[in-house]
Amino acid sequence: MPKANVLTTLQNSLILATPNLRDSVWESAVIYICVHSDEGTMGVVINQPLTDVNFKEIAKDLSIPQNSQSQDPTIFFGGPVEADRGFVLHDDGYNHETTMCLAPHIHLSSTSDIIREIAQGSAPSNMNLCLGYAGWSAGQLEQEIAENSWLTIDADTDIIYKTQPKKRYAACLQKMGIDPSRVAISFGHA
Repeated sequence: MPKANVLTTLQNSLILATPNLRDSVWESAVIYICVHSDEGTMGVVINQPLTDVNFKEIAKDLSIPQNSQSQDPTIFFGGPVEADRGFVLHDDGYNHETTMCLAPHIHLSSTSDIIREIAQGSAPSNMNLCLGYAGWSAGQLEQEIAENSWLTIDADTDIIYKTQPKKRYAACLQKMGIDPSRVAISFGHA
């Protein structure tokens, strides 16, 4: 008998919090899934800019000088795990031996080297600098999806890099053919 609705991998997907996660840290979150395996899942939130921290403070804390070409990227709440550690989701404009290529035009760097490049004005043109990450133990995210806590779609570099952060949730819903104004509090099971 064939298996129905089996998830093989969520890597290189975007997951969207459903209204079931209202009043939680995940409310209206859009998370890019970087790693998904039988050991667990790791992703970064890409639509929740932080207002209480800026790049200049991060560079200063790391004793990295900035020059006049330095960018001032938006800093995102990447998730509650290792919230003081930076993860940069970026395009092909930067490569280091520790950079992980996740998909075409989507890479992840998490060393101070990329912070140094940003401070020197040599940053990738498209990036999301996230503090912290979202993590799930083996099978946990799949269970949460089965409980209708998350919607999934294939990653889209236009949403990840080009869409304004606060509009990314609605853009994902629209890509799925869902009118954001019609999202219900809970979803039924078929």
